Amino acid sequence: MFQLGIILYDDLLDRDQDENNSNSLHNSQIDFETAFKHPNRDKWSRGFEYMLQIANLSIDEKNKKLIHQAQFNVGKGYFLGFGCKQSDRKAEEYWLKSADNGSEYGNVTAMTYLAFIYSRKGEPEFFDLNKTYFWHNEACGNGSLESQGALGAMYYYGIGCKKNIEAAYECLTNSSERGNVFSMGLLCDYYYRNKFYVKATELSKKVSGLNDVDKISRETNCLRDFICKGIGLACFTLARCYDMGKGIEKDSDQAHYLYKRSFHFDPDLCQLYQNQSTFELI
Repeated sequence: MFQLGIILYDDLLDRDQDENNSNSLHNSQIDFETAFKHPNRDKWSRGFEYMLQIANLSIDEKNKKLIHQAQFNVGKGYFLGFGCKQSDRKAEEYWLKSADNGSEYGNVTAMTYLAFIYSRKGEPEFFDLNKTYFWHNEACGNGSLESQGALGAMYYYGIGCKKNIEAAYECLTNSSERGNVFSMGLLCDYYYRNKFYVKATELSKKVSGLNDVDKISRETNCLRDFICKGIGLACFTLARCYDMGKGIEKDSDQAHYLYKRSFHFDPDLCQLYQNQSTFELI
């Protein structure tokens, strides 16, 4: 039943045909409003129902992992509105079940998603940075690359926890080595602010040249928005190095190009760092 649910929910029966059609959309690319009009809605609904049946089974030692995976899929369905009515509260309910209090049997991605659902400032009903820190910490301890980078960012900026540059550096370097692009971007910023300009330029050159965000997301299982932030921050750091002639020969044209590239990947982050540059906070 689980495999059938996956096949229907992820459109695996039609995947080969869809991959030959550049205009086709997979469920990860569609918002919940579009889902109501999508031709695959019936299949998603049937897949969701199969997953829901498995998610509500009694748990024993043999089926823990499978049921927690089904619970994660049900939570994701509720969060995105695929195969069911969109509900953040239901998503939270099933992700909490799936996470299993952070145990070794819990679904690691559910722990990371719980951390993100509690980090949304625009949702006061859910916003709780203490819970965000807790779940990123649990997910990191269970091997989540995404949460290891997010935890590094929380320590780096002092968000949801006391600022701790040593802990931030450890999380960021370890997750960078594992391929977390957001962590690489923050390390570029760390090197620049601490006047390790050669290191800042070397790492920024590597990260600023990345382009295929979707491929990176598939390979690392990290959210594309944070990958864009990492590239955008690396571009801004390298632009700053070229602009000020720090760690590299000054080049105003290259700096201008990289500032624009940073804005392309993350306009809000670029504006924030531009303001800090203007007031000489960097």
